[in-house]
Amino acid sequence: HQYGLAIDLVAYDVKSKPIEIFSPEYHEIGRIGRGMGLAWGGSWGWDWGHFELADWREVAMEGLFDR
Repeated sequence: HQYGLAIDLVAYDVKSKPIEIFSPEYHEIGRIGRGMGLAWGGSWGWDWGHFELADWREVAMEGLFDR
């Protein structure tokens, strides 16, 4: 997260109430994220609000963050 390679999110319904984490909506959010090339924490069976670059290790190793 600190390098901008991962994000956690909370989904809300139209009444601004948080959506239950194991709901079908999170499956849809995960499907969309995976379609964008992201790794989804729900694929691991936990961390349903988590997304990260699928290749974050390669990106980090490229020295992109050496400043």
